[in-house]
Amino acid sequence: MYSAEQRAKVIVTFARFGCSTADTIAKLGYPSRVTLHNWWKEYQIDGDELLEREHRRPRCSDEAKRDAVNRYPGHGKSLARTIKAIGYPSREELSKRNDERTQVICAVREKE
Repeated sequence: MYSAEQRAKVIVTFARFGCSTADTIAKLGYPSRVTLHNWWKEYQIDGDELLEREHRRPRCSDEAKRDAVNRYPGHGKSLARTIKAIGYPSREELSKRNDERTQVICAVREKE
């Protein structure tokens, strides 16, 4: 996750370099080409408001992560059983909620 200050630096550099993606990334070393273009589009719509806000909320609360980690050993260290116990009826349903799934899996694997 990038700070508002880092995003502002990218936007200013991108504009100064004549909207050259390659030059901006070469100069700063970040972000990816796709991220840069997304930020630029958002900047054109939102202006300075984009530069002032933090860009991403956590995908899953700390409480939900702790809950997943605590349930994991009790379900035979089976990710599938833990997921089902948390309340996802199937892997397909879980795929629909990919953001939450990513955080649950990461939290469980960090515990191992």
